[in-house]
Amino acid sequence: MAEAIRATRAGGAARARLARFVSQAASDGVLARDQILYFPMLRSDRIIGSPKGFLDAEPTLAAALPPSTWDAAAELLVKGLGFVRARATGAGRADGATRWEPPAETAPPKAAADLVAGALGNGLRYVVSRSDDSDVFAVHVAFVPRSAAEPEGKDGITDLLHRAMIRATEVHEAAALEARLSAIGARIKGVDDPSVPFDDYYTTPEFSWLRAEAPATAWRETVSLLAEMIRFPKIDAAGVDEAKKTMARLVAKRDGSARETAAERLDALLAPGHPLTHRVLGTSASVASIGLDDLVRFQKAFATGGRMIVTVAGPVATSDVVAALSADLGGLSAGDPPPSAPPVPRSAVPGVDEATLGKPQAAIALGTVIEFKSEDLPALVVAVAMLSDRLAFDLRETRGLAYSVDSTLRPWGDAWRWDLQMGTRPENIAEAVDGLRQGASAFREAEIRPEDVARTINAVRGRALMRRMTRISLAYEAGMEVMRGEAAGDERRMLEALALVSADDVKRVASRYLDPARLSRVVVH
Repeated sequence: MAEAIRATRAGGAARARLARFVSQAASDGVLARDQILYFPMLRSDRIIGSPKGFLDAEPTLAAALPPSTWDAAAELLVKGLGFVRARATGAGRADGATRWEPPAETAPPKAAADLVAGALGNGLRYVVSRSDDSDVFAVHVAFVPRSAAEPEGKDGITDLLHRAMIRATEVHEAAALEARLSAIGARIKGVDDPSVPFDDYYTTPEFSWLRAEAPATAWRETVSLLAEMIRFPKIDAAGVDEAKKTMARLVAKRDGSARETAAERLDALLAPGHPLTHRVLGTSASVASIGLDDLVRFQKAFATGGRMIVTVAGPVATSDVVAALSADLGGLSAGDPPPSAPPVPRSAVPGVDEATLGKPQAAIALGTVIEFKSEDLPALVVAVAMLSDRLAFDLRETRGLAYSVDSTLRPWGDAWRWDLQMGTRPENIAEAVDGLRQGASAFREAEIRPEDVARTINAVRGRALMRRMTRISLAYEAGMEVMRGEAAGDERRMLEALALVSADDVKRVASRYLDPARLSRVVVH
């Protein structure tokens, strides 16, 4: 055995690394050289089912092994060294004084971030980005479209299918799937978690999603499990009934929310009957009408390459990831061409709607579809953020009219939306609506100071960069760029463009685009 271990110095990268490990351990005084050579401290009685004396001839057997076997064994040992600490004990050694960890090898310079984009033969689009600044491997899978592809009268069927996918598969029952994900340290999410506030911005009628995060060491199994959920979800009566009960509770909660009701009714005013106005969770009636056969049929049309955008970020070679995607998802059929959502209407005529829920808090939603030149987007983002801050200071902090107030700009299908939202007491509704409109009008005429613009730019960029710090957020961002037909990195370049926005730019776009007279209005008492 000793001679065989010494022979690892003869050649081979793995054997050379193992020999350095042995030499370093000896030179550090962990053990004498002749003591450290016997790595396998096993007896035959420790190996279940082995015959007596199984290891007696170990040195002879080891010395007879060919170099290829030693190379393979050395490679396995080298891979494991980074995950363990060695402890040696023996006569004359004080307990606790013998812990030793092999010195870290000098790491080669990290390669620059790598990015590849393309499509599999079945139409699945992918973007894979490699960066070595985090040990997290993240995958975002977008299924496009969502509501536009749901059968008539079956609103919410996509959400129901996602709950089935992440619960169990034909290979792994629910408990086994949960245990396997836990064992490799992976997290997979496929529906909004109502217990986490403000994370539902990516739950829209436009697309559905699966999100996975795992240690890079478990990246390959994570991709396989994700593909298993997509291709072979377990659709049975027990699982579907459980998911329907959960969805029924969420639908009832949403129906009782003044804020959610105001947002839904505003969508319907701006684009009547459009798929973007459909409910992601469906209605009580639509969810109840979905049977097992409906869900099985829908899954076959849903899990197709032509509807999927897979984006990946992590410290793994891009070629390896693409090969894994091809192996695990390339066998999916391309499917029928997915239905395309119609254009969002560009009506300049504002609408009005009201509803009564009898809640202690009322909700106000104002909004319009907004059209602007693409080069004005950075300045418009800053202008809307500045307006939001001024409305909050006036209506909430100074006048005490608002529980919450916000001004937002966001993509909506093939268009953009400008919205104002506010929560207030029922008795303040009239004054609050006037305050929102007057505040937007005043902002168009107000002085825009360069220092205020700089402060807003820093705040907007800071919030956006914080959201993009995680690997899964980078994967999400890449997926949205593909879905909207943008080039890779467009979102980041837009953030960089904010730094060039001036006070004059903000004044110009506010006067040109932020006209409160165009806002439709919904009030929910």
